[in-house]
Amino acid sequence: MSKHITDTEFDGTATLVQADYESCTFRHFDFSNVDLSAFRFMQCEFIQCNFSLTKTRKTMFDDVIFRECKLVGVRFDECNAFSLQLRFENCIISHGSFAQLRMHKSIFRNTKLLEVDFASTDLTGSLFDQCTLPLCVFDRSTLEKVDFSTSMEFSIDPENNRMGQAIFSAQHLSGLLDKYKLRIVD
Repeated sequence: MSKHITDTEFDGTATLVQADYESCTFRHFDFSNVDLSAFRFMQCEFIQCNFSLTKTRKTMFDDVIFRECKLVGVRFDECNAFSLQLRFENCIISHGSFAQLRMHKSIFRNTKLLEVDFASTDLTGSLFDQCTLPLCVFDRSTLEKVDFSTSMEFSIDPENNRMGQAIFSAQHLSGLLDKYKLRIVD
């Protein structure tokens, strides 16, 4: 049986053991190249943590918030997909993958996503608020009711994704026309 830790705050000097963490806060941790495989995080918050090349095979993230974190090369697509619920605020996510996940109502707020893979991801009802999405991959993704209205630098092919009732701002619609190689001027 796995160890269960609840309602605890950890700082970057603590040593974590494989366990179920519930309602815990992690501040200033450097998880770069750390193997978090099979760890379970439920209703937890990560603040100013570094997740560069962190291993997340079968890791559970249920109702988890990342604030001001750096996430480079994180393979969320290898996580335990059961009850996966994520929120990102003021983060940098690059070269990671959410491919083929069901991520309904996920929140990305004031986050830069660089070359992130959302191929075949179901993001129904999600919010990308004040995000930049350069070189992100949306291929056969479900983007129904996703709010991109305050986001920019995306390239999404409406013919290759399900996008009913998705929301975009008029000034950033060019990201929906990239494949046509049009020159759009103001």
